[in-house]
Amino acid sequence: MDKDLVQAFVDAFNAEDLEALAMVLDDDVVLIGQRGRIVGIDAVKKWATRIPGGDLHQHLVVDNVTRTGPGDRMVADVRRQWLWKEGGGIADESHLKITVEAREGRITHWEIEQP
Repeated sequence: MDKDLVQAFVDAFNAEDLEALAMVLDDDVVLIGQRGRIVGIDAVKKWATRIPGGDLHQHLVVDNVTRTGPGDRMVADVRRQWLWKEGGGIADESHLKITVEAREGRITHWEIEQP
């Protein structure tokens, strides 16, 4: 179940499927990333919306998910890839640790560890 929920978030993000993304989020979800703290489904959907233009797009790959304590708290090891729009080759890749908390099968907290 742990990896399934994280994978569902990543799959929706990669597919730019904002409705599928919303389905895995708690109404009061908190996302903390490089652009700061974002609260609520609408704000996360805005964060996940790609800006048209440019030669690269971001793609996430889940490598591992580990439960880190009681309840639904876990850490995901994720690769962030920047793919060329033409051809799909990897232009750059970095590794991220993401802390995820969930309640009743929905993500309540998604925090990207800052490099």
